[in-house]
Amino acid sequence: MVGPMTSSTDMKRGGTRVARRLVRVGVAFALAGVMASASVASVVGAANNATKTREVVRIQTTSKYGKVLFTMKGFALYVYSHDTRLHSNCAGACLVIWPPLTVPKGIKPVGRGVTGLSVIVRSNGVRQVTYKGWPLYTYVNDKKRGAVSGNAVSSFYAAKLTLKAAGSKSSSAAW
Repeated sequence: MVGPMTSSTDMKRGGTRVARRLVRVGVAFALAGVMASASVASVVGAANNATKTREVVRIQTTSKYGKVLFTMKGFALYVYSHDTRLHSNCAGACLVIWPPLTVPKGIKPVGRGVTGLSVIVRSNGVRQVTYKGWPLYTYVNDKKRGAVSGNAVSSFYAAKLTLKAAGSKSSSAAW
């Protein structure tokens, strides 16, 4: 029933206006839902980025040193006897000869058949990979893949799979 002040034309116009408003509100809610989903997806994506892993280390058996850690490109990894667990003492010219094995922020290092990998943050913000807490390095004079020519050079030693922490009951040194 139409009231005394309302004509059927006014009702049509009003109905159309209401329908348009409902469409606008529906679109706004739909967009808000899409934006909320995008926000959730970006948060989930950020969380996944924070936990991405990268295979950076593998084990290689050598005739002279046994099982040694190598980069995925086949270069030997070393530990420095002047380091302490979770802290590198190799700086300046040392880093030119013994570049640290690093990973970018947001990457967790993993190894093929290797557990005990982690990261320390150097004073310059670079994230250096560690094995059982000991910082890992490569040697610039290892020109060929598979070479372990830096063992016992300048207090650096091949990072063996059997590496034990300094002061442990079974060993007084890490190498």
